[in-house]
Amino acid sequence: MLDSKSFNKLLGAHFRDIRADEGMTQENLADHTGLSRATIASLESGRQAMTIYQLTKFVTGLRLKSLDGLYELCRTAAVPTSVGVVDHVKLTKEQEQLTQALMSKFDGRSNEDD
Repeated sequence: MLDSKSFNKLLGAHFRDIRADEGMTQENLADHTGLSRATIASLESGRQAMTIYQLTKFVTGLRLKSLDGLYELCRTAAVPTSVGVVDHVKLTKEQEQLTQALMSKFDGRSNEDD
């Protein structure tokens, strides 16, 4: 089981790797998200816990279409419930619908902002 500090490092590294795979610098991601480069560096290193707002900014800035990789990361890391991450298969039908509705609002938005 991971403690929250270890989880923050794992989550930050996950997004850092995605950013690097996309050929983006922290500065590029800052331009796409409105977050400062320093905040991005702090989140990617795990020094700062990521808020839902910041998670949403990362998802849209990196133009992710799915959070499946994040769910898999949580499953393989055996994230404790105290971290506050819920396995998506345990969501109620209403929570699933609300999550899908929220994510659908971000589909394609990045392309419109370019």
